[in-house]
Amino acid sequence: NDVQEAGCRALAKLVATETPHETPDGKQLAMHMAREGGLREVVAAMNAFPESADIQAAACAAIEAVGCVDENSGALAEAAVIDAVIGRMQEHRFSELVQQEACRALNSISSSGASRPGLVSAGGIEVLVAAMQRHPDAQKLQVKACRALANINSDVANEPKVAAAGAIEAIIAAVNKCDKPNAVLNACAALESVSFP
Repeated sequence: NDVQEAGCRALAKLVATETPHETPDGKQLAMHMAREGGLREVVAAMNAFPESADIQAAACAAIEAVGCVDENSGALAEAAVIDAVIGRMQEHRFSELVQQEACRALNSISSSGASRPGLVSAGGIEVLVAAMQRHPDAQKLQVKACRALANINSDVANEPKVAAAGAIEAIIAAVNKCDKPNAVLNACAALESVSFP
């Protein structure tokens, strides 16, 4: 179990050294990880040790590093990454660590237009809102969840689903609770996105 956690963290750090959506090298690393079966192995670790919050958080960190690349949407779907992340969020509802890392992963995945339909159909909106409601003082979680909801809402077809899930109320609560400028700015941007599409 230590090996799986260390492996997931190593994959996350390897790809995170070059930000996939900002540099050609980062994008190539993220695509290489997906192509070589890295996502399958990460999900296998998640499924082998579902009770380990540390492994779930490390796996989500690895997924965050590759999820934002459009070309990886097929690999994400093939490895059932979205289902694994959402499933672990539901099982580790009270673990702020898992919820935060999972929100980071879903934010990354939601930034790829190719992956958004699968994320929405798997219940991504609902788990993001639930995480925000359950962990109101976790500002990093709030920021990533707000960003993910804004990404999802950028597809017109998702606007009613985002509103119906209680995202507007959750984002308003985040704006009221956050005391760090970056967190407030992200929450306000997300609120603008879902309120005035």
